[in-house]
Amino acid sequence: MEQQSLSAVERVKSGLVKGREALELLASTDRYVFHGSPVLVESLEPHQARAGDLETGRNLPDRDPAVFATDSPDIAIFVAFTSNYRTKFFLAGEEPDFRVWPDLIANTNDSEVAYVYVLNKESFRQEYEREFVSDGAATPVCVVEVRKQDLPGGIRALPELGELQN
Repeated sequence: MEQQSLSAVERVKSGLVKGREALELLASTDRYVFHGSPVLVESLEPHQARAGDLETGRNLPDRDPAVFATDSPDIAIFVAFTSNYRTKFFLAGEEPDFRVWPDLIANTNDSEVAYVYVLNKESFRQEYEREFVSDGAATPVCVVEVRKQDLPGGIRALPELGELQN
């Protein structure tokens, strides 16, 4: 009975739910957005987003510096494990299409930890279908540790640059 009276955040902070299950519980409240990262910090500072130019293959600045988040636990978990690598995810309807270099996930250690920051949704504005932005620093409500087992299913190999252009 006591477990049911705890808020979603209290259940996560107390360790009653962890990883993907914790993020899905928090997402179900529609009060939070998520930011995935391989590093643990106390506060998220605005940073320069980058986007690949299909013609040159170069990573170029994309929009003003900000804290970027998503309402999708899958996207946040994916970004937490892959943000240091060349990866892509495309949104086609409800389900993201995740792409990575072929060996990236296979070479991820099962015990490797990444982090998903849980942020108050009201501090962000929605810019795109699954993307939320804050121009200022963001302090997490809590941080959820995620592991390889929490990654979304259906991650596919990233095609070569020439294949992306077609």
